[in-house]
Amino acid sequence: MLEDVLYLPVIEALSIEKPQKEITIDTSTATAVLRGADIFAPGILAVESNVNVDDKVAIMVDLEKKCLRGYSEKFQGLKFHVGNGILKKPRRAIFSKPSSELSGDGVFMVEPLYRTCGIPLGLSHLVFLQNITSTLTTRLLDVEPSHIILDMCASPGGKTVHIASMLRGNGFVIALDKNKYKIDRIRKNAQLCGVESQVRTYAQNSTKLEGDLEPQNYKGLPGQGFAANVFDRIMLDPPCTGFGQRPTFSTTKDVQEVRSFRESQPAYQVRLMAQAVRLLKSGGTMIYSTCTLNPHENEAVVAWCLKNYADMELLTPDTILGGPGLAGYGLEADACSKVQRFDPVNNPETVGFFIAKLRKIAS
Repeated sequence: MLEDVLYLPVIEALSIEKPQKEITIDTSTATAVLRGADIFAPGILAVESNVNVDDKVAIMVDLEKKCLRGYSEKFQGLKFHVGNGILKKPRRAIFSKPSSELSGDGVFMVEPLYRTCGIPLGLSHLVFLQNITSTLTTRLLDVEPSHIILDMCASPGGKTVHIASMLRGNGFVIALDKNKYKIDRIRKNAQLCGVESQVRTYAQNSTKLEGDLEPQNYKGLPGQGFAANVFDRIMLDPPCTGFGQRPTFSTTKDVQEVRSFRESQPAYQVRLMAQAVRLLKSGGTMIYSTCTLNPHENEAVVAWCLKNYADMELLTPDTILGGPGLAGYGLEADACSKVQRFDPVNNPETVGFFIAKLRKIAS
């Protein structure tokens, strides 16, 4: 079904005995631990004064962000046990410098709450870790060699790299992100996977792509943009509220920001969709996807596209792994059956996700 995908299951530990000694970490570090990472020193907030190097410790995450860095006692705030590890750096070394100046391993995980498989050494140029939902989006794009493809919001580059690998040395994918640091990350991932010759990266806001240049001549300079109807395929995975991401311990989104996706028109995703429709060739295919469960960013955006562009149609994907879309947000029952919604309640082995496959009708 997905012939270039190696599926790695995540296994929950049946039982973990919690050691008496503890260290406390921040929520972002805890998220990485649940995904299979060890703990780098900058993510450590507190180490009990009686803990020594090579001691086995319980790894606790500060859920309310109330633990002060350098705390030397057992943190008593709201916390959660994410596994056990071996302390590899002495307490004084961890807290003698600001976290921004620290580097190196802090804790080696020996009993994580979830057991995952990392990439074996020496194979990082052949394997790119992704959620199965992200892998599905690029497969549904129906990439063929010689295609010219646009990835509008490409960071960190997993979809870009996958698309480039399917071009088999012909064609290219233009990867955009308005953050230069993220563009550097995409470029490094492309180099790591050996597909840099098929990837062109530019720091550019994808809501502002009006122009008259063909992709072959695009330099990503201020004031430049693309002519209409120039891309064979477009991947649109826009910034979103991220309410489907797992694992996660917190969100930075507030109620006002969430409401803006419902009450503000045009929402950011709608502006991106309008650009994508303009740039897509007649007969071309577009994938719209998000990692949120919010229907105002999913079904409602697709419904807006179909309502405002008579030359856009929703396709039934040839691979269906998710459930149907939600009714009541602008899509009819038939259209809901064509989109894919991944809800962790019904699909416990995936993140929350949404995918729609659209085509510009050939004139």
